[in-house]
Amino acid sequence: MARAFSSKDTGPETDLITINKGQSAIWLETGKFSDSLEPLGVKVPEQTEEYSYSIETTEMAAYAHAMPRKLDLKRYVSATILVPSSTSPAELTAISILCEEKEPGKTPLPKPVLIDSVLTCQESTIPSY
Repeated sequence: MARAFSSKDTGPETDLITINKGQSAIWLETGKFSDSLEPLGVKVPEQTEEYSYSIETTEMAAYAHAMPRKLDLKRYVSATILVPSSTSPAELTAISILCEEKEPGKTPLPKPVLIDSVLTCQESTIPSY
């Protein structure tokens, strides 16, 4: 099955949303998340003039980081996490979130967490839509 997700805007928010969609699609297709961009079938480069992108995965989650290459840009982190389906708790479904930093920094942002079945940005980040 060919996937053709792309981002018309080259901004990190759009790129991370595109990566999340690719992770959801590849999980549906293969039963696991991808730890690199190429298998996702997305048109997001690993590096742009302004950002570098990285992915880390676990069995139940995929996280993508957008780290700025310039000091005046924000950092972002997104997550696609598997949770029990609301219609059939024995089945899993993927949910996603995108978070941006509150204050400038140089280290990767903390990963979003699942709290009471709600995917949530951590204290140093806020949801970005």
